[in-house]
Amino acid sequence: MVPADVDAAVIAANSRDVIEQNCGSNDVLGHEFWEVWVKDQFGQMATRFVEVEGDKVVRVYPVFEQLVFRLNTLHGEAQLRREIAKREHELKRITVLGSLICAFGGFAATLGMFIYLTVQGGENAFWPSIIMAASVVVTCGTYLFGKFVMVDPAALGGIPKRCAAGVTPV
Repeated sequence: MVPADVDAAVIAANSRDVIEQNCGSNDVLGHEFWEVWVKDQFGQMATRFVEVEGDKVVRVYPVFEQLVFRLNTLHGEAQLRREIAKREHELKRITVLGSLICAFGGFAATLGMFIYLTVQGGENAFWPSIIMAASVVVTCGTYLFGKFVMVDPAALGGIPKRCAAGVTPV
């Protein structure tokens, strides 16, 4: 936005104003405001504030009190956005904490099965070892990806597609 466009907006809002000086733009709470000094209809110095968004004049504020009301509204919206972001951060923290607890539980169960296999051993060791391996895979997948994701064997690249599909090579 150029100063001439802002000056034209001030004149359009009150045709009796005479532009004395355009003081330029200021960024307040992510919005652009221009300050323009004018001589009003009584020949007294006054200040007009112009809110600009992109290349468009949103509003001309003839008195400071109207600008203050707008800034208070913007500040309230900014506070609301901060509160929402804070709550989302807390929710994410609780979710991560839950994932860590689940991962630790899976690790503890795996460790317990490993101790069982070490102490008992023998013929009964096959199925607990399979469960232990599956538990480690599921726990790691849950912790790293947020949910357990099965890997397509064909995506590994080393296995022919017909073997991955269950067809044995001739």
